Amino acid sequence: MAPKSKTAGIAKKASGGKKKLSGFMKFSQERRPTLKAEKPDLTFGELAKAIGAEWKAMSEAEQGEYKK
Repeated sequence: MAPKSKTAGIAKKASGGKKKLSGFMKFSQERRPTLKAEKPDLTFGELAKAIGAEWKAMSEAEQGEYKK
C-alpha cells in the first residue's frame, strides 16, 4: 500500500471542505442524462466529446448561466 501524499486533500482543506464546480462541469452534469437518453448507444467518451462540443458552441451569455 502506497503512503498518502503530503499534498493530498490540500485543495479540499483550502476551500473549506467543498470544491467549487466549474461552469462546464455543472453543464455536463445537467446535460449528460438527457443526451444519454437521446442517444443511448454513445460511449462515455463519445458523450464527453458531444457535451464539450455543445459547450464550445454556446455563447458567453449562455455559459455565464452555469459559471455563476
